[in-house]
Amino acid sequence: MILLLLSCGDPPMHVLPSDDEPVVVEEVWTELPAPRLYRRMHLDLTGALPDVEDLDALAADPSSLEERRDAVLDDPRVEERLVVLLGERWATQIDEFMYEYEEYGDFIEAGVAEYTWERTVANEPLRLMARIAVGDRPWTDIVTADTTMANELIAVEWPVDYPAGETGWHEVRYTDGRPGAGVLSSNGLWLRYTTTITNYNRGRAAMLSDHLVCEDFFGRPIDLSEAASVSDGDDLEEALQTTPHCQGCHSTIDPIAASLFGFYAADQRSQVEHEVYHAEREELGEELLDVEMAWFGEPVSSLEDLGVTIANDPRFDGCAVESWAQLLWRRTVTPDDGARLDALRLEFVDADRRVMPLLAAIQDTPEYRAGALPEHRLEGDEVVVRQMPPQLLSDAVESLTGFRWFHEDFDQLDNSVMGYRTLGGGADGEYVSVSQQVPSATQMLVVRRLSEAAAGHAIDTGTLSPPSGDVEAWITALYWQATARELADEDLAALVGLYDAVQAHSGDDEAAAAIVSAILQDPEFWTW
Repeated sequence: MILLLLSCGDPPMHVLPSDDEPVVVEEVWTELPAPRLYRRMHLDLTGALPDVEDLDALAADPSSLEERRDAVLDDPRVEERLVVLLGERWATQIDEFMYEYEEYGDFIEAGVAEYTWERTVANEPLRLMARIAVGDRPWTDIVTADTTMANELIAVEWPVDYPAGETGWHEVRYTDGRPGAGVLSSNGLWLRYTTTITNYNRGRAAMLSDHLVCEDFFGRPIDLSEAASVSDGDDLEEALQTTPHCQGCHSTIDPIAASLFGFYAADQRSQVEHEVYHAEREELGEELLDVEMAWFGEPVSSLEDLGVTIANDPRFDGCAVESWAQLLWRRTVTPDDGARLDALRLEFVDADRRVMPLLAAIQDTPEYRAGALPEHRLEGDEVVVRQMPPQLLSDAVESLTGFRWFHEDFDQLDNSVMGYRTLGGGADGEYVSVSQQVPSATQMLVVRRLSEAAAGHAIDTGTLSPPSGDVEAWITALYWQATARELADEDLAALVGLYDAVQAHSGDDEAAAAIVSAILQDPEFWTW
């Protein structure tokens, strides 16, 4: 199949093979109704359900969609939402690090919860990237900025110039002399992506290649059947430098790894070793790996130089576009997406590599706006109905009911050791890398328990009030607020019947809670 290159605003055309003349087939995308599409946009950008007033206005005048979406791009909640999205891509929000919460006596004595500490550490690089995005700074700043993000907890342990007397997240600088290379200089990134004494930062180098230029060394097929020197147990380092099967990757990986030795911990279990930069070890990598520092053959002289070289890599822009498109399209990109991605890349470069215009451009694509797939795509893996990952589901439920599911200080939908993130269909960044898009039994159980608890909380606290008069009107309005869809007559009748049955047995509040719970379990709610 050949994909013809067209502008982003035009529908792509596909040429399908034929015994006679090629047949040109136009992709026909069915766009979501404006209120439902705005709900998708609003959830993606803020994690919250849109206001009913906006939904009502869009139902009356769908042409105001872009104007309303553009206003959402300036919403202060966008930065926090981008942290969650970037967490899916960078997988730093794991539940167990090399050294544990119990080693932080100061935090424990101060009553800081383990979950709070884990997310603080994990979110440092994510928050820097999110701040760069919402600040309309070039995306290249993520590997060239001389700043990081810190809150009052980080300021207690890490060497940063956090402002005295402040709380919350602020953009700061490290004070231990480390080079300025954006997230490449952040403790949080390297506490997530550790290395062993003998791996010598190679895994870290492969991770940077995958995340920053979309060159995935981990995904390459490897055939060691003829690599006798490795299988026979000869010197591993010598084999990596002399065996062609190994050099296919290591000739690129090792020079990158050599530039990361300022973060090489001599004692993997030492808290202090991981928290400070070791300038005295910067040259150690070249000696141990017997290579000179380089990025895909381009010589570099330091970590800071590495960041600048990555920013100048022609693949950096395309990888940024591909990464954000995957997050908003909720699927892996394919060769069929080449024309669309190339058009987005050109827009990205023209916008000085700013992320917010890119997000708007991605939301303007038919792939994002689709309510149904073109006919020729129906047999693929692509989906249109997106199943909310647990963190987004939690945010959406909270925006409607005010309820957040915590147990013993752990967010139950944002961790897997003491919660239900993976059981709810999410990725934990370590063992499960991609959120599921097909409902499962455990995911349905999580939705049920969440809906029951959230419904009771909403009615008990008055966040949602029981109907004071017309029950049908109350249910219809609530369903519209939750799903941005009109309620079918037969479904309305079923919900009214449920309300009447529970009210007769347990009263108004229980009846109202039953309706809220039922709506939260409706697939129209937990998809977007």
